[in-house]
Amino acid sequence: MPRNATRRWLPLCLLLAAAACGPVPPLQVVPEDEKVRAGGTVELRARAPMRGDRPAFPVTWEADVGVIEPLEDPLRALYTAPPTAGVATITVTLHAPDPHVLEVTLEVVDAAEPAPEPEPAPEPEPAPEPEPDPQPVTVVAVGDIACDPQSPYFEDGRGRDGVCLQGRTADLAASLAPDAVVALGDLQYSDGSYSEFMGAWRLSWGRFDEVLYPALGSHEYYTAGAAGYFRYLRERGVMDRLPETADDPERGYYAVDLGPHWRLVVLNSECEEVAGGCAAGSPQHEWFVDELGAAADRCVLVAMHDPRFNTGRNGADDSLGDLFAAAYELGADLMLTGHEHRYERFAPLDPDGERDDERGVPLIIVGTGGKSLYATREDPHPASEVRYMDAYGVLHLTLDEGRADFAFRAAEGFEAADAGTVLCR
Repeated sequence: MPRNATRRWLPLCLLLAAAACGPVPPLQVVPEDEKVRAGGTVELRARAPMRGDRPAFPVTWEADVGVIEPLEDPLRALYTAPPTAGVATITVTLHAPDPHVLEVTLEVVDAAEPAPEPEPAPEPEPAPEPEPDPQPVTVVAVGDIACDPQSPYFEDGRGRDGVCLQGRTADLAASLAPDAVVALGDLQYSDGSYSEFMGAWRLSWGRFDEVLYPALGSHEYYTAGAAGYFRYLRERGVMDRLPETADDPERGYYAVDLGPHWRLVVLNSECEEVAGGCAAGSPQHEWFVDELGAAADRCVLVAMHDPRFNTGRNGADDSLGDLFAAAYELGADLMLTGHEHRYERFAPLDPDGERDDERGVPLIIVGTGGKSLYATREDPHPASEVRYMDAYGVLHLTLDEGRADFAFRAAEGFEAADAGTVLCR
């Protein structure tokens, strides 16, 4: 039966020798084509109740247009379409006591109608442009930065007598066009108050607030709850970019991705201020262990204010021992700190402070952000490789797949040079 043929059935109950009642099988068109060309022919075939090899009742064929001729088999007929296009209705009648009528509608198409145009082949979709290789991430890291604007050495942010040179280090950082600035604590002296942040940090390093990743230092907590630090960073939108743990005076630690290959983990080294302290089993220590485990497929940069080991006047900080041990055991690749106002780079260290070139954590102290400079003890740590106590500057990092290239850049008027590469474990 053609797909768009129209059928109309009238009820029929045929009284045959076998006394059957039910619908008559449908009219069939051979071939099954709903279209007949003008002037062309098509054989039609009906099905009906049979008695032996003949229909149980007479069958007649009619067409409203064209010519239909019954064939020898009364259930077959040859239909010749009219010479013009249109619609033909074929009627088959089964002359039972209650006659049964079946209709089918055929479309007569113009004999000259061209074959349908083939659909054009779809245009091949252009191959996607290959994604560019991820670019290395440029980072500037430094701590111990902005002087108290009430200091007699501040001089409207210019500094004097080698003190309060935060403007000079900020200009140096700007020349490096960093994607991220990691501030290693003591961002603002002397008390980290909101007014001090507005009067010194904002005017110098505030230009980097949109790419800032800060760590809490000791001077931030000179104002209760580090309220000045948090108020300033909230108002500047810094906290909106960071995980919620960053915006909590009792935590202040957090982790973010720096590009596709590196994870930055910022710790709160002010162990008397952070909830639970820094020892094994503390909330921060457990969080740190979890973060290091989750970042197993990335290189890991750890940043905090206080160094576990140093050759400066403050000496080793034993309260950070468990955090450093976790960094060692779980594969942190580089650790950056401030606190000591100088530059110092150590060979890779184990938790006891012994050199371990295979598994150790490289430690770099960069407390040269502008506030002031500290002298170095005469008995340096055995694994201390480079020390500068008379140069302000910043650490310039290029973070790439499997490696970090670093260089200490001295601010204008100072001389110092150190550079190298850290390969991820």
